[in-house]
Amino acid sequence: MRSKTPDKVIEKLKKIARSNIRHENYERALAAISNAGNILYYWNQFFTDKDLEDGLMSLSSLMLRPQNSKFVQNNNTILFYDGFGGDTRGLAAIYLKGLVRLNYQVVYLVPERARHNQPHLHQLLVGGNIVWEYYPERKFTEHALKIQDCFETYKPSKAILYTSPGDTSAIIVFNAYKDLVERYQINLTDHAFWLGVNAFDYCIEFRQFGCILSQKYRGIPKERIILLPYYPYIDKTIPFSGFTKEIEGKKIVFSGGSLYKTLGDKENRYYKIVGKLLNENSDVVFIYAGKGDDSELKKIISKYPGRAYHIAERKDLYQVLKRSTIYLSTFPMFGGLMSQYAVSSGVIPLTLVDRNYDSSRNVLWGQEEMGIIFTDYDTLVDEANRLIRDNTYRLTKYEQIKGCVISENKFEEELHTCLEDHYTCFEVSPERELELQDFIERYRKRFNYKMITKNMSRSVIFYFPRIFLYRLIEKLAWKK
Repeated sequence: MRSKTPDKVIEKLKKIARSNIRHENYERALAAISNAGNILYYWNQFFTDKDLEDGLMSLSSLMLRPQNSKFVQNNNTILFYDGFGGDTRGLAAIYLKGLVRLNYQVVYLVPERARHNQPHLHQLLVGGNIVWEYYPERKFTEHALKIQDCFETYKPSKAILYTSPGDTSAIIVFNAYKDLVERYQINLTDHAFWLGVNAFDYCIEFRQFGCILSQKYRGIPKERIILLPYYPYIDKTIPFSGFTKEIEGKKIVFSGGSLYKTLGDKENRYYKIVGKLLNENSDVVFIYAGKGDDSELKKIISKYPGRAYHIAERKDLYQVLKRSTIYLSTFPMFGGLMSQYAVSSGVIPLTLVDRNYDSSRNVLWGQEEMGIIFTDYDTLVDEANRLIRDNTYRLTKYEQIKGCVISENKFEEELHTCLEDHYTCFEVSPERELELQDFIERYRKRFNYKMITKNMSRSVIFYFPRIFLYRLIEKLAWKK
């Protein structure tokens, strides 16, 4: 595709959806809207789309018929829909653990592919009042009907939506049960486009950034937004799998996440920080855990042989962090969850941000007063050097920041208040403008053709012969 924007593809997908709704081809309509939602998630120039939401509302009313007269709620039952089906990655584990400890009966609905792939989650929830249900992923319509079947079978009083930006099957069912079930969405993707603004009564946000963005740019009223920070689930029982001999006994600067988060800065400041820390501390090694474009990281590894390492994601992350001296957040994009992992593991995270950084983006509470966020990379390097060289200073500073992550007990207490009273002790910021220009510009620059082709459904790809040809050539080249 010659165009650097997906606008023409999105408009065509909307037309496909409208046409197939009229002709009662609901499978193709759901596929078209899902594809549009996924592309808009990668594009991320705006945060909702009325045309797509209207299409989903139409599909809800045309496809689904809740049995209103027979729908008598089971007051202590909660349906938790998880569109990811991970084991303990993400937020599902801490929510499910909280729900069973709060003595709710939980109906946990996950993809069929998760059936034998959640051993740690099963172990975590042993003894809980929980029913495991699985939905098929072959067709959008089958997927939706299974979700509806769970609503009708278990008749929950509350339902929680936790899913990806283009999950049209789940969204149309949650749309359909308005006024029958109290619906909540866990807004995992608070920074990006997603479908489903009509699929919930209450939106659970984990930081002020999401609260403001949902009000200002998604049109969600403040009274329907609940702020509940999360804590990172860490399996502390996984034993340490060790380091190489070259790393043993050294001070470790650890960093991790998708490598694209370290690219795109004209000044290349993230890698300048790494280079300075290695230059100025001969007893330090740098370890990066994560996937992606490692072209810049390779330069560091080449320049500092035996002192910089690129490793895969580790299951024993807690043990690795415990043995690290400091954690360096990625830049120009940083991942808040890794900073939480660091604090929960006893490590101080240092984060570089742009000068126009808005503190509402923080996931560590009060971190802007803790001296761990910097707009100048030389100042960050100075602080890092002091933490590396002065153990007493490092231990004292950690005592100051360790309360920046909500405790497990506090999370569960506030989750109960959230579900029963529709608020928490965390106040939601009022609607205001956010400085998003640089933020969305990074998405614009990073957007490429593969983001359009990679998730295009078979049922709609034939409307796009150029995309079909591109994917065919790509597959043939891969086979060679």
